[in-house]
Amino acid sequence: MDGSIELIAMWVLAANLASIGLYAWDKGLARERARGKSLSRIPEQMLLTVDFAGGFPGGFWAQRRFRHKTRKGTFQAKWMMVATASTVAWGVLLYGFVAA
Repeated sequence: MDGSIELIAMWVLAANLASIGLYAWDKGLARERARGKSLSRIPEQMLLTVDFAGGFPGGFWAQRRFRHKTRKGTFQAKWMMVATASTVAWGVLLYGFVAA
């Protein structure tokens, strides 16, 4: 195992913190845009990619905390698929470490 689990834990922590930061940042951009400022938003694909990489618990928390992307049904459907796929992928990865 030689520190692999610790590396995975650090990766997941970083992905969760990144996800929370991206949702917070995008919510701030959305508010500024509603005030008439011409700002580019964070692409949904980026939010979903970070969530797939292990940040979906942080993404879930951030969506509720910042009330962001919670009413957009198409995003929520994609997010549920990403969270499920990420859970399966991480489960397979971790099972490989336990079984080894």
